[in-house]
Amino acid sequence: MAIACPSHWFLKRRGMALGLAAAGSSTGGVCFPIMIQRLIPRIGFGWSMRVIFFIEIVMLTIAWFTIRTRLPPAIDVRDKSKGGWKQVKWIDMQAFKNPAYTMIVIGFGLVVFGLYTPFVSVQYNFTNNWKLMKRFKS
Repeated sequence: MAIACPSHWFLKRRGMALGLAAAGSSTGGVCFPIMIQRLIPRIGFGWSMRVIFFIEIVMLTIAWFTIRTRLPPAIDVRDKSKGGWKQVKWIDMQAFKNPAYTMIVIGFGLVVFGLYTPFVSVQYNFTNNWKLMKRFKS
């Protein structure tokens, strides 16, 4: 959403708009790990993840109500004579017939799983094991 909307609205200064959106996105990438690192010793892993969830749900709600499209939607869901929401294809399985698309969806899923899971689990395990190692040394 952060990258799609500015590129849709800006023509002349699109590069600057996308740069600001990318900078805002990367700010979260800096702030959240620091927050998690400081929250885990105080409130535990589970509640740290919940706090992050609550922050993100508030921010996404603000984004949901403030971001708008420039063009009208292609399907009018308010027109009940055409079927309303039934005419919307939520998952287009036809797209998965294209092998390139299927492979990129699988690849992106594996990248996200493989990239972010170690960041959280290694930091959590290192923090807990470091405390354990300190106990055995003294």
